Amino acid sequence: MTPPTPSPTPHPAPTTPVGSTPTSPPKSSPPRRIPPPRPGKSPTSFAGFVDVPAPVTAGTYKISLSAEGWVDVIQNDQFVKASDFSGATGCDVIRKVVKFDLVAQPFTIQLSGVASASIRIAITAE
Repeated sequence: MTPPTPSPTPHPAPTTPVGSTPTSPPKSSPPRRIPPPRPGKSPTSFAGFVDVPAPVTAGTYKISLSAEGWVDVIQNDQFVKASDFSGATGCDVIRKVVKFDLVAQPFTIQLSGVASASIRIAITAE
């Protein structure tokens, strides 16, 4: 019996040889972390963050959460004030939507006061 041969990789991962200059522009450093402005509702609540690359264009972006929790955005080492928000109880898909006006630079989403160890997040342009 002949052992199976691995199938060829259709698109090998790009590499940059040592001593050469990468062809892509350097990435911006991620925004720094700032403690949430409010404590969690419960000592057993969860918190976390996600660093997000710069949006292609500046504009209003909606951050949707699948469960109850606080969402903050940090950009340029400052909290971005929410421009609007909405929430729904009894919805299994989207519990909260918060709108932020963002510039075309990386940002961090910080979550706090989340009841479970996991949550789904969606970012959409308005």
